[in-house]
Amino acid sequence: MSLSIHHPNRSLRWVVLFVTLLAPSFVLAAKPRPVDIQAFPSILRADGTWTIKGRVMRKSRWLREDANPGKLRSFMGMVRRFTRKSASKVLLRLALGNLNIETNADEKGYFRFDGQLPTSRPTSSTTSSTTQPSCQKPQFSARTTPYPISAGIYPFTISMPPQKDRKGRPYQSSPFQGFLVHRSGSKGLHLISDLDDTLIWTYVTKKTKLLKQALFNNVNAVKTIEGALPFLQQVLCQPNGQGSGTLHYLSGSPTRLFDRVMRIFQLHGFPLGSLTLRPLSSKSASQGQQSLYKVREIQRILQAYPNERFILLGDNGEKDPVIYNLIRNQYPQRISAILIHQIKPLTLEQQALANTFYFKKYQDASKYLSQISSAPSRAPQK
Repeated sequence: MSLSIHHPNRSLRWVVLFVTLLAPSFVLAAKPRPVDIQAFPSILRADGTWTIKGRVMRKSRWLREDANPGKLRSFMGMVRRFTRKSASKVLLRLALGNLNIETNADEKGYFRFDGQLPTSRPTSSTTSSTTQPSCQKPQFSARTTPYPISAGIYPFTISMPPQKDRKGRPYQSSPFQGFLVHRSGSKGLHLISDLDDTLIWTYVTKKTKLLKQALFNNVNAVKTIEGALPFLQQVLCQPNGQGSGTLHYLSGSPTRLFDRVMRIFQLHGFPLGSLTLRPLSSKSASQGQQSLYKVREIQRILQAYPNERFILLGDNGEKDPVIYNLIRNQYPQRISAILIHQIKPLTLEQQALANTFYFKKYQDASKYLSQISSAPSRAPQK
């Protein structure tokens, strides 16, 4: 007769195995889910209405702001910008002045806030008086606190109240600090500017160099075009060094590059302005769709300030001269000047465009600007 011996440790081993298999699930459920909130610097329209758009996405370790990331980090960071998942249907809270508004992002993480401010507008922060008029527009910076109220800037904060994803993991995010641009006075020239090869070198006409910089170079390697940023300050400070103009960056780069563009702005101290990037879609990649996108966005900015005059700044790498002249034909009383940074020989079509100033150095653009700086900031009423 055989004897069966019961091993008490056998049951314990099954319990340990069971707990080991389930432990990752418990740990995963408790581990926070880090996300990024992104919202474009937008416009407080002349009638007091505003729209703030953005997106909430999962954080990626490849997008950490290292001082000098290598080529692998830069490449994987670019890949993750286009592949990282959204935070679906999360609740967001906007604090704008005395307004507190909540909204839910959609399934893809996109959100939108709309509203109207009281008739009173923020005034410029008090500064010590000087004998000489001065003008230094506020600049982009990496912020953990709201932007200070200053001439033409209305700060806002977007935060995420405590909540969990569908698997019970708590979301974790830092508040996003942004601002609305608004006209703060009756004087000043307003500027709509392209970004690529107009203010920074991206080499759109040299596709191999363009891809190399975009995929393998970190943002620290991106260079501004000599004289571009002082020129922006000069335009915004007209007339007589005390202007109250607004600045609007308009780029054909896709919205997924928002964090990269903002990092470039912060590193180089670009003047604060609204920012519009192209929505990402299969149709928007064509040249015709990009042109249509720019036309519509310029029209939107002009409609936001219906009585103001604008300078249009771009380059001749693609279609900026044609697009800007189309806008001037539609709004002949609203466009003070068209300035085009010449990065390649002019085509016959570009040479035929009247009243377009081409320049290779921003010093020449500054000289041209001095000829129109006395133009009134408001267009004649029809």
